[in-house]
Amino acid sequence: MSDPSPFQPEPTEKVAALVGNGISIAYNPLLRMPDLTRLILARIFQESGPAAHDALVASAADPAAAANFETLFGPMEDLREDLRRMLALCDMTSGPDEARMWLGKTTDVFLEARRHAVSHALEQIDTLAEAHHDAMGAIDKFLEALRVISGLLTIANLNYDSLVLSSLVEMCPPGHLCDMKRGYGTSVFEIAGTAGGKYGGRCLRPVRELLPGEWADLTGKKVRLLHLHGSLTWLRHPETGVVYAFDASDVRASNYWAAWREGRTRWESVVVLTNQARKSSVVAESPFREAYRAFAARLLEADRWVIAGYSFGDECVNAMLAKAWREHRGRPPVLVVTSGDWPTREVVLRALEFDESEVEDAADLVIFHRDGAGSVPESAAWARWRASGAGLRVADEDVLPFDPDEDDPELYEEDLHEFVMPDGYYDPENDDQDDYDGEDDEDSDEEYNRVRLEHDEEDRDIREGR
Repeated sequence: MSDPSPFQPEPTEKVAALVGNGISIAYNPLLRMPDLTRLILARIFQESGPAAHDALVASAADPAAAANFETLFGPMEDLREDLRRMLALCDMTSGPDEARMWLGKTTDVFLEARRHAVSHALEQIDTLAEAHHDAMGAIDKFLEALRVISGLLTIANLNYDSLVLSSLVEMCPPGHLCDMKRGYGTSVFEIAGTAGGKYGGRCLRPVRELLPGEWADLTGKKVRLLHLHGSLTWLRHPETGVVYAFDASDVRASNYWAAWREGRTRWESVVVLTNQARKSSVVAESPFREAYRAFAARLLEADRWVIAGYSFGDECVNAMLAKAWREHRGRPPVLVVTSGDWPTREVVLRALEFDESEVEDAADLVIFHRDGAGSVPESAAWARWRASGAGLRVADEDVLPFDPDEDDPELYEEDLHEFVMPDGYYDPENDDQDDYDGEDDEDSDEEYNRVRLEHDEEDRDIREGR
């Protein structure tokens, strides 16, 4: 992949990109929702028999569920929450212990059935989305075009797979890429039981390292990848509850999906797999809330937006986009990349809560390219988007990812991570500004270089697997 010409000035614009399932479909058409759901149901039919298959389909009241596995699994998520509440309510009653025991057994049986279904779904996605670079052309071309024009590129990925990460790993120069896992501090675990071997994982970054002006900025990371709905490589520790990110190749090598399905491991996959009715509440929980909060802040500071392969069907995502669009100091030009006629212009404008009649030259603010991601860089839509005046940038000090008048502070508690600011830096939460002189000295320079070297470890490790 080529870098910007040395005879041209380095790009300075900040670009925020949201990518959805359409990007994965560009790699493998079988990842289209109807085809993917059909393959998942076929796996369940083969592994668990026709009775389990028919019961799963019948449990979804929506007839369209057979074409959308998220809708199909929605009732299972609702029932899981109902059973947990019922078990909690048992502690308030003086009923017989036997009733609690049977309710607990019922819950265990249901959770096992859910584990079977979800593991088949995620393993099927993993199989279809295992990256082979000879087939990554469209994704590579699209992401490289974004990287080259951006002084700072933030990509929020709605997909569980590692295709976007794999592409960025290959194209980004050393020291330019970071995702949501820590760049240092590998821990080794038996994620698939004793027979699966031991594999190294790293815990996710605290939200402070993801926000504008924090460590990703200080260490020169020019491309940041956020996983809004989790990842196939994210697993939750069964005892501490801490989420660790592993290499996709290690998750496959350990035969994790079969181990989880068969109850040989208590490590749980961490993804947002539910219906629309519950999705907004799920993304308000850690670690998804940290990703949403970080991307909301990046949207506010961005000069340009790109929304690619997203159908505008997630209410929680649309709400975040609309809020950032409304609060942005300027109107950033938005490039919507899709393949075909959906989503319509009306759907996109409604999701952004944008009334075109209120803005002059509104047609140059929301621009569509409908021929897929691979053809974007040479398109007229790309040229129009690049020629559109960038929105006014919000000053870093004015960006408020947490709004004390509107947001619930409990949603932003960092209960799993303890963040310690190295000596030599002003921490606005704990330090008295009068005691901070802001002057460089040898100690602060050494500390900065040490932290930067620790973060740069991730470039070496991230290239060893995906």
